[in-house]
Amino acid sequence: MSESDLNKYALELCEELLKKYRKILEGIDEGDTMYHPNKVYRLDKELEKYWRIIETEHDGTGGDFTHIFIDKETGDIYGQDGAVTPTKTTRFNLLDSDSRNAALHFADIEGWFVSDEWENADEEIKKQIAIAKALASLE
Repeated sequence: MSESDLNKYALELCEELLKKYRKILEGIDEGDTMYHPNKVYRLDKELEKYWRIIETEHDGTGGDFTHIFIDKETGDIYGQDGAVTPTKTTRFNLLDSDSRNAALHFADIEGWFVSDEWENADEEIKKQIAIAKALASLE
């Protein structure tokens, strides 16, 4: 797969995160300051080995937050252990269609889907991939 494929899949993940964030906003009172209505998820390619998905407010009222890292050679997705440091654990790969679909399914605005603290993650991911394959076979 090419860099343009990885770029496309990374942007899909950004869109999925934004979609899930907007869904949360639907149930929030306007006065709640914890959730900012102008949040965006953007792809940052400034690091040498990794791309980052950055969470930010597009109107400049908040700072940037590294949401996840994507290895630009392998497509592996990592959580963040700091603004420029990924975790050591990877659970998803954007270049593998089953893994990518599972990542899109589990993606969450808090980053738990790539967290080392997600208990039973491998079992849950395998279940989701099996369901996706079963549904695909019905088409």
